Amino acid sequence: MTAARLLALPLLLALAGCDGTSLDFWLERQFTVDIPAGDVTTFAQTKAVDLREVNKKQPVGSVKEILVPEVWVEVSNVTQPATPTTFSGTVAVGATEDGEFITLAEFSGVSVAEGEKKQLLLDTEAQKRAQPILLGRDSAFVKYTATASSAPVKFDVKARIHLAVTVGL
Repeated sequence: MTAARLLALPLLLALAGCDGTSLDFWLERQFTVDIPAGDVTTFAQTKAVDLREVNKKQPVGSVKEILVPEVWVEVSNVTQPATPTTFSGTVAVGATEDGEFITLAEFSGVSVAEGEKKQLLLDTEAQKRAQPILLGRDSAFVKYTATASSAPVKFDVKARIHLAVTVGL
């Protein structure tokens, strides 16, 4: 999410002038999947997400709902491919780094190849369960897990998380 979009949020709310205005934000997080040779072919990493700008009360309204309708994962910078490799995994959200996480999306069969992209659509039930974690907090945590079909493998993943924010007057 760019600074310009965050600064424009109060203006957009003032111009909208109606209850239930929806705004879209995209959060990007990058991480490296590094699975060495051996018996274990799994990976997990947790990243903090700053929600202060999304959740703070605006002069003319406040955040009523935050939904995560989709997440994109994209493979980049493949530095150590094993034999043709695919990976599967989950994207989950939690209130604390060490607490309980709610799975937002599961994926499978993503090829470890430069530029490989996969759109993960989230179901309504997962979004409802994530509401208390996303709404009214300064931060949340996103946990990515992956299991590779073979190892060793090392590559970067860019995750783009779509936030649909509903504000009211």
